[in-house]
Amino acid sequence: MKKNLLFIFLLCICLQSYSQFGGGSGTEEDPYRLYTSADIYELADSLDLSNTFTGKYFRLMNNIEEPINRLGVKTFDGSFNGGGHSINIDIEGESGCLFTIIGINGILDSLKIVGNTNNFSALVCNNDGIIRNCISDVKISHPNQISCVHGFCAINNETALIESCVNLANFENAYSQELGRFDIDLMSGICYLNYGTIRKCINKGHCSAKIGEMAGIVNHSGGLVEMCINMGNLNSISTIESESDSYPCSGIVALAFQDLVIRNCINTGNINFTNFRANGGIVSDLDDCASNCLVENCFNSGKIHGYVGVDPEVSGGGIVGCYRSYVDEIYSQNNIVKNCLNISNNGGGNIIADTNMISTLSLSNNYYDKQMGLTKGFVSEDIIGIAEGKLTTQLIGTDPELQAMLGDGWSYAEGRYPIPLGLENDSIALLAATPVYLPYTDQDDYNTIDSVTCHFLLGTENNVEWECSSPTVNLEETEDGLKGVLQTSGYANLIASLGDFHKNIILNIKSVCEPSYKNEEIQKTQAIAYPNPTKDVLYFNQASAYEIYDLQGKLIMKSKKPQNFVNTSKLKSGIYLIKIGGEIMKFVVE
Repeated sequence: MKKNLLFIFLLCICLQSYSQFGGGSGTEEDPYRLYTSADIYELADSLDLSNTFTGKYFRLMNNIEEPINRLGVKTFDGSFNGGGHSINIDIEGESGCLFTIIGINGILDSLKIVGNTNNFSALVCNNDGIIRNCISDVKISHPNQISCVHGFCAINNETALIESCVNLANFENAYSQELGRFDIDLMSGICYLNYGTIRKCINKGHCSAKIGEMAGIVNHSGGLVEMCINMGNLNSISTIESESDSYPCSGIVALAFQDLVIRNCINTGNINFTNFRANGGIVSDLDDCASNCLVENCFNSGKIHGYVGVDPEVSGGGIVGCYRSYVDEIYSQNNIVKNCLNISNNGGGNIIADTNMISTLSLSNNYYDKQMGLTKGFVSEDIIGIAEGKLTTQLIGTDPELQAMLGDGWSYAEGRYPIPLGLENDSIALLAATPVYLPYTDQDDYNTIDSVTCHFLLGTENNVEWECSSPTVNLEETEDGLKGVLQTSGYANLIASLGDFHKNIILNIKSVCEPSYKNEEIQKTQAIAYPNPTKDVLYFNQASAYEIYDLQGKLIMKSKKPQNFVNTSKLKSGIYLIKIGGEIMKFVVE
């Protein structure tokens, strides 16, 4: 009898401790509710007592403003729903993680982490379950004290999934101690080591280090990475020159190993480096991928610039770096790179940086825009059907020939490059796929971004807007679309915008064409702007957008929104052209 009473007493204590938190019973319909830092620490203390909360549900009810410096050192195997709220973290201890282990039944959903901390490694150290819909926006207050930092997970195991997570945090380290072989910075927007699945994740944070291994999505992967986007720039100022002490850097995966699959991913981030090994827009290094690795339907628009001291000709590949530094002939024809597209400029090769890879990889149907990129598919050569350059217009739209080139893994639409399936409605992808149409005569006679000699057109599908921050080019609305009209030689910085996202394209203007509006183009038409001559105001018969040019074709004033007049009081006396709708006429300012 006494034993039974003792058991009931202990059971009541346990139930009471479970029911504390902020209320709730731990079921899906009535989850444990977390309101305060005390509730969070109660969960931490319970985990320290080896409670995994398998099958139990937790719900964060509001933002936790007080910095949380620990959670649990044991496995959490329940369901934690952040409800879109944030936890302010200032992690202490050796792990540097908010959750040490998410168990095979564990789910971490809709949580945002913020705060300033000097010991952050990742949201989760070891994931066997699911991390999804989470946001990381942690600021590292003392970067010299860290050498390994990742947005969400240190290790994502075979059973694990990281899905629809976004990293906003920037990782920067000036690590200044004596650097030994393993004293390097390891940085990634999502995960360090992936054996499982990473899907639909986005990295917007930038990484910068003196020496280290960096990736927009995952440092090392032998699992599946699909429908992910990297927007973050990766920068290194390493001064090492030894081949064995150089490290990979890539927009999606830095280093691949057995059974890697990268599918339908986009990199728009720029990679700037000195003395790194094997830098790639999508995957950097296939050294450890002995067989059965696949890279397909991937899109790179990020610039890769830099220099590798051990071999300057393999500095960067638009899709794959592939610099064989440790062993020869490790690759096999089971490793496949196919149906990939690069539309940017890369130092080592627009598809792959290493020409030795031609005979050691199975390569097919990889293309690049030769008006945007200045090298060939393999540094200095193209191979038809393997790594081949095309004009911009050949890579735009819904043409059956284009679809036959890249296959079924892409979304095709007029006015843009193909977008990997699953990302076709993403604003980042739509902006990245918006083209600049440089002039060309034929396949062998065309302008490139490094040598623009005549007017060009800009893609404006999907409400993309353009501006030019340089005096070398004016942007004009024409019947053919938005035209870049050359004013002077020099560099033109074009900025495309869609919502909150932006991309820059630098053009080198080599010579200037004739003005776009010459005297013979002026039409005799009914007066639609009056009085003419005018002094202070020019009125329109009906509300209209307008553009005013001098007789040399230089754009003086413009309005995108319709209006009934234009104030001409600031114009010098003289003759001007005004374009209203499709009409062009002269007017005089006295």
